[in-house]
Amino acid sequence: MRTNVLLPLLILVFLFPVSLAGSSITLSEAYPVLGESMTVMLDGVHDPSGASLWVVYRPNSQTVDADTKPIGYFSDEGKITWTPRAPGIATITVRDSESVEIATLNVAICFSSTPASGILVMVLAGLLLFGGAILSLRLALKKTIAV
Repeated sequence: MRTNVLLPLLILVFLFPVSLAGSSITLSEAYPVLGESMTVMLDGVHDPSGASLWVVYRPNSQTVDADTKPIGYFSDEGKITWTPRAPGIATITVRDSESVEIATLNVAICFSSTPASGILVMVLAGLLLFGGAILSLRLALKKTIAV
């Protein structure tokens, strides 16, 4: 019974090959940087001119920041310029003219420079860690004199 189902299925697969890769999003930069423009390219779509670019910053979190309108529309070559406006994880989504998702890509947006608050937090954590260790060693090694 299995061969009765598999044989027609195999014939259909070989007679009508379908690309399983579909469409994909590629970026001009490997690591997007906050505030710096980059090119987003859409591959595998016959006519990309009607596709729009949507971005959701910090997806699946309580502080999600989703755009309510598209960033822009792709050119005939399947390219658009995008400038990240928030650091962290972002989901780039391409939708067609009927708002059906064509492709998605998760990216990590880097800071343009090291934030001062990050360095301050690291210094404070080091002071607490090593200060607590020194204090506990002093108390453990303290000699008590009994009178």
